[in-house]
Amino acid sequence: MNPHHIRGLGVSPGIAIGEPVVHETRPISTLRITIPETDVEHEVERFHEAVETTVARIRENTDRASAQMGDEYAAIFEAHQLIASDPSFSDPVVEIIRTEQVNAEWAVDRVAGELVRRFEALPDAYLADRKLDVLDVATQILNALHGLDLRQLETLDRPVILVADDLPPSTAVQLPLERILGFALEMGGPTSHTTIIARSFGIPVIVGAHGVCEAAQRSRRLAMDGFEGKIIVDPNPAELSEYSSRQREYQEQQSHLDHMRVMPTVTRDGRELQLLANIDLPTEVE
Repeated sequence: MNPHHIRGLGVSPGIAIGEPVVHETRPISTLRITIPETDVEHEVERFHEAVETTVARIRENTDRASAQMGDEYAAIFEAHQLIASDPSFSDPVVEIIRTEQVNAEWAVDRVAGELVRRFEALPDAYLADRKLDVLDVATQILNALHGLDLRQLETLDRPVILVADDLPPSTAVQLPLERILGFALEMGGPTSHTTIIARSFGIPVIVGAHGVCEAAQRSRRLAMDGFEGKIIVDPNPAELSEYSSRQREYQEQQSHLDHMRVMPTVTRDGRELQLLANIDLPTEVE
């Protein structure tokens, strides 16, 4: 295989050419730390404060999603808020802290892992993928426990191809989507919230592109094909010309389709038809 060609699964169509920006979101490493009995209640309080911080940030995400994408996608973050506030999540964490006298990070990681395994056991692929929502919320709580604020992507000031190991909804909703040319992800899938959001905005997405983070860190430009799931690292002039030509063709095709949508829907024999569409976001109507 050509070392500067990376294969994945194209889950949102389109061609993108641009500078890569790498955003790694690998799970925070957690250690099991035994704490003195006198510090147990303080550790419980630290956990509750982290949950409160997380819920506040999720509310911000809910408002942002509602304004940018509509109430349907705001519901994603309302579900996140329910997970963070659910006693079936928080009570086991507190119990582990108290009975085992361990740090909150370890307890959160254990409870989240158990919930993820339950989701993975479900036969329905869509429901099984909801484990990602649990992981997203747990990661936000761990970030709060560590005092981390990972909202730097809000400040992107130029068009880029965003490269990441994974991109949870809590990160995707903070992005200035008008500056995102494409998503190249090592993980993810066709039913993930981020994929659906990107597809609704016409942003090409490739998932399962193993090794793309490492490759992008030492590259100046990527060319990605969301149809075939192909990424070229630092394309040569011939490849750049080919992808630029295909990009223009696709944009012209989309422009032609956009023009056709205002035409009357009438058959050749003069019968009028009503066309309906299943959309994900209100912006797709425009």
